[in-house]
Amino acid sequence: MRYTTDLTLRQRNFILEKFPEIFKTKSKADIFEILNALFFLIKTGCQWKLLPNDFPKWRTVYEFYRKWISIGFFDRLTRELIPKARDSQGKSSQPTVAVIDSQSVRSGLPQSEKGIDGGKKIKGIKRHLAVESNGFPLTIVISRANVHDSKGAIGLAIDTVCKYPTIRLLKADNGYRGPLVKNLKEGLNVELECVKSNFGTSEFKPISGRWVVERSFSWFESFRRLNRNYEQFLHTAKGITMAACAMFMLRFV
Repeated sequence: MRYTTDLTLRQRNFILEKFPEIFKTKSKADIFEILNALFFLIKTGCQWKLLPNDFPKWRTVYEFYRKWISIGFFDRLTRELIPKARDSQGKSSQPTVAVIDSQSVRSGLPQSEKGIDGGKKIKGIKRHLAVESNGFPLTIVISRANVHDSKGAIGLAIDTVCKYPTIRLLKADNGYRGPLVKNLKEGLNVELECVKSNFGTSEFKPISGRWVVERSFSWFESFRRLNRNYEQFLHTAKGITMAACAMFMLRFV
């Protein structure tokens, strides 16, 4: 292992067992080395062209990255890791409760899909995130920053319930109240519990059931590539974020 972001032997064996199809390629490059290069980039925030020379060529890494996000590889890898992560916390393999929130992120490219979050004065994208009760990421939807939380939550809720059908309760802050509560109940048979924030009070008190998603966003900050959005398109912004989630979850292997 040359870098702290390199896959361990156990992690390599796990990926090989669960996703043998990604190794069926005509490329002579080592698939694990391509993954190592991608995880190095996400952790350090370096540019594609500045990947160290002991990794495969950056164009090869980038081509595989685009291919993997097109087939949802990192999304599927994260789903495979959720039971292991929950088992480490003494929880059942599948979640029944999810916590949702959003995070506006500044754009690092002059030409990219973006909008302006007027409330936070941020020009870029918005990450709509659903996590389970420990804060482990379940699903992500990426939109322009000007999309209201409640609108982004519709696609997020559908995606979350479809991928984790055991979920019957979503928790969110008061920004998600309104017609969304009724729509989720009637359309997905899922309850949406909106928790009132203690913003403006003199005493700091974590919001019951919701603080875990805030911690998840703080985990994102440990990946320098995610501190700003350097992706030109929304689907690649989602891809790089899901790759970071998979990288984080692999610690439970």
